[in-house]
Amino acid sequence: MGIFSKSNTRKALWRFRAKPGQIIWKLLISPIGILAGEERHPDEKTASLFALDVTSGKVLWRDKQIDEQWWYNSEQATAENIYIHKFRQPDMPEARGVLAIDITSGALRWEQPDVAMLFELGNKLYVQREGYGQKEFFSLNNLTGEVLEAFGSEQDQILSLRALVADQDEHSQFSIPVTPEDESFSS
Repeated sequence: MGIFSKSNTRKALWRFRAKPGQIIWKLLISPIGILAGEERHPDEKTASLFALDVTSGKVLWRDKQIDEQWWYNSEQATAENIYIHKFRQPDMPEARGVLAIDITSGALRWEQPDVAMLFELGNKLYVQREGYGQKEFFSLNNLTGEVLEAFGSEQDQILSLRALVADQDEHSQFSIPVTPEDESFSS
């Protein structure tokens, strides 16, 4: 993986390689230019996290492990955090448990084990907790994990807040669906 110069020769400005036996898994980029990702060792079923500066390629931190070795997913990178969610159980990969890791240092900021992440808006992380036949919604302080607001089971307010989150992240390029009618299919 690397970033290329703007010349026509496409010379790499930097390189980052996975360790032997590992693969680079999901990559997320924060609005402040930090690339965060997972290195996974499929044979050993272990994983660790890393972050590097996109411009220079300088590794900010690497080999960050959490208490779950394999069954987790990096969910979102923000200016402050990389959010990780765990799963209820391995054979039923439903999100449960959120960790906030400081994106610049790799330090664990906080963990909320009984909620699932919905979205971040402003300095709040919106989450849900599954109860007996219903969901409860909360906002958490993005730096401390402290509960700021409890919305109960009223999802209308959460849905209206979710609508304020921009779906287009100017720092990320996602795949674009291609249909047989597109030029890329013609020879």
